[in-house]
Amino acid sequence: MIKKKNSILSSISEYAVLIGIVVVFIIGMSIASPYFLTFTNITNIIQYVSTYGIVSIGMLLVILTGGINLSVGGTLAISAYIGCSLMLRGFPWYVSVLVCILTGILCAIAGIIVTGRMNSVAVSIAKGLDTRCITCCVLGGASVTRGGKGTIIGCFLGVFIIGLLQNSLDLLAVSSYWQEFIQGIVLFLAVSADFFRTLIARRKKK
Repeated sequence: MIKKKNSILSSISEYAVLIGIVVVFIIGMSIASPYFLTFTNITNIIQYVSTYGIVSIGMLLVILTGGINLSVGGTLAISAYIGCSLMLRGFPWYVSVLVCILTGILCAIAGIIVTGRMNSVAVSIAKGLDTRCITCCVLGGASVTRGGKGTIIGCFLGVFIIGLLQNSLDLLAVSSYWQEFIQGIVLFLAVSADFFRTLIARRKKK
């Protein structure tokens, strides 16, 4: 009973930290940019979160089994391309969407959303998707070092934080080079935190 209570308190405290980061982002960017709380920008954040959230759920399932999938970006791109190609060749939209979904984890559904938003399929449509989804999962508490640890709630909070980070960098006109660098730092910190959590957990067992 005591262990169960400690586990619940631990989960609440972990989510509290993630929620706190989201609140800090919202307050900070509301002050830094007058465009942050506009309807258009909020829509952009929701679109980003919905796309990456769908793929990150699939990535979370892989991480929970102790694996890593670095093909989600390519799968999203090829699924979207196949679906659009069929439409351009005269196939009904529902047939094209069905073939697209059959081609690709959730990645195809995300591809449909991205294609609908951009109204086109570009070669770089899913650039950096793999590492960003891994970052979202790990930031949300999933463990890449031991697997079997992670929750949907934590994953979505991680996606929301990365979505806010990406949107904030865009609004602040940060160059794409520095955006990738900052996101790489976030991934490094998230994986490092996961490593130390695993190390501490193993020591407690001993």
